[in-house]
Amino acid sequence: MGKLLMFLVAMWISIDSHAETFRVAYYDGGDAPFSYTLNGQLIGIFPDLMAAIARQSGDQLENQALPMKRLLNAFESGLLDIEVGVNPKWRSTSLTPGAYSDAFLLVNDVLCYRVGKRKKNENISNFLGETIGVIANYSYPEFDAAFAKGSIKRADIFTNTSLLVMLKAMRFDQIIISQYVKQYWAKTDPDKYNCEEGRVVESRSIMLRVHPTKAYAVMRFNAAINTLKKNGELDAILRRYIN
Repeated sequence: MGKLLMFLVAMWISIDSHAETFRVAYYDGGDAPFSYTLNGQLIGIFPDLMAAIARQSGDQLENQALPMKRLLNAFESGLLDIEVGVNPKWRSTSLTPGAYSDAFLLVNDVLCYRVGKRKKNENISNFLGETIGVIANYSYPEFDAAFAKGSIKRADIFTNTSLLVMLKAMRFDQIIISQYVKQYWAKTDPDKYNCEEGRVVESRSIMLRVHPTKAYAVMRFNAAINTLKKNGELDAILRRYIN
């Protein structure tokens, strides 16, 4: 009993000795289920994940949602410690690229159709002359050349819910959408938002981007992420929002 008590005290001292407060930002206007505001509260996969990481590491978080330009400027100027939900390619031109955690999520963009209308052959050549609904300003490398030439028309839509509603209204016959976003909205209101999932268009590993002045903390963030994967808590977070 005495040895157990000494072990627990030692663990508490170890956690407390490196615990600190990190300034964390999420994209204001981000997509559900990743991060979004409901009744004034920031919720979603990313905030829930960060709360779980903080419980593992013993750290405290100061969370905020910022417009993308302000978020990037805050990171560059050192006013932000962690940007959540990033792939290094997205910040490759940053003057302060930061240090990256291990990937905690693999995000897929998928083709989606009205139920029962999925193409049997989803090769890019089978979309020539057609329109694909996409999120405005997003890049889809496999299709970008065809979009640029006009051989496949790109319909830029500003929200995922509008994209799904317009697909159902037959404004176009297919869309490209994040698989997790599609699953979240299909779970929320299947009659309004459900669509038939097609093949994966692109996959991206998602990580924490940590300011270089806090790079020393990446090791303990990675340890926390690994624990959350092994103990099933990461899967439980995902199940809160998607099927």
